[in-house]
Amino acid sequence: MKKFCKKNDILFLDLEDILRGLKLRKILKHDELRKLIEDIEKKDFTIIKSKEDILGG
Repeated sequence: MKKFCKKNDILFLDLEDILRGLKLRKILKHDELRKLIEDIEKKDFTIIKSKEDILGG
């Protein structure tokens, strides 16, 4: 999907963008965001590659 959007010059948000936005706009506190990421990884059987960057930076 990302490749298609980039190729066709379509703007998009991925999960990492949304999580960063939740942090930057102070919608979720650090522990709430960490818990959300843990829940997503556990329930969706996925790994959020930039998790440390999102939480730390």
